[in-house]
This record gives sequence, C-alpha cells and structure tokens, in this order.
Amino acid sequence: MNVQWSLQFLAFRSDESTAHYPKMTASELLKRYAAGERHFSKIDLSHENLSQVNLTGINLSRAILCWVLGRKAILQGANFYGANLTQAILTSADLHGANFCEANLSGADLRDADLSGANLTRANLSNANLRHANLSQTILPDGAIGKRQLDFYR
Repeated sequence: MNVQWSLQFLAFRSDESTAHYPKMTASELLKRYAAGERHFSKIDLSHENLSQVNLTGINLSRAILCWVLGRKAILQGANFYGANLTQAILTSADLHGANFCEANLSGADLRDADLSGANLTRANLSNANLRHANLSQTILPDGAIGKRQLDFYR
C-alpha cells in the first residue's frame, strides 16, 4: 500500500465535515434499537455510555463514537465502517465479526476484547491498546489474518 496515499486518505477522512451529524443519546439509541431499528449511520454518539448493552448487528457506519464507554458491550457483527472511535473504551467488549474497515480506532482501549473474525482493513489503530484482545481470524489493517490472541498490538 502506498504510504503517501494512506496519509492523504486519513487526512481526507479526518477533515470530512461532521457538523451535520445529529447528536443522539445512549437512551434514545437503545429505545430505537429495542423497537427494531438497526441503521444508525452518520450519528454522533460521542461521550455516551454503552457499557454492557447488547447491540448485535447494529449499523454505526461513519458514526462519531469518540470517547464512547462500551465496557463489556455486545456488538457482534456490528458495522463500524469509516466510523470515528478515537479514544473509545471497549474493554472486554464482544466485537466478534464486526466490520471496522477504514475506521479510526486511534487511542482506543480494546483490552480483553473479542475481535475474532472482525475486519480491520485499513483501520487506524495508532496508540490503540489491544492487550489480550482475541484477534483470531481477524483481518488486520494490512490485510493479514490474525491467528492467535496477541499479548499487545500497537
């Protein structure tokens, strides 16, 4: 992959205007999810508490999830394509089969998270903490397939 293209792509993504993204509270999201809604792309959930919630199969593509607290959340098969999860706290979260393609996970805390079978293609994991995360069968940012639990990935 061309490093210069990668830097330009990340700069473009970070400059993308998000001012028009509607702010949503965790309680509103949970209410709408419980009513059967699954598509929540391009919303702003920054600083919300989603700890210990079950949002299996939710679509949060291109959402803003900076500083989200999601300890022990169940997010199996969730779609985080192009989402901004900068500094998100997802310790011990179940992210099995989630799509993080082109997501920004810089500084995210993913300790003890289950990322088995997840797609991290072209995801930004700079300064992310993946200590004891399960990366079995995970597609890593460079396209490699994870084969084991890593003690630390940075």
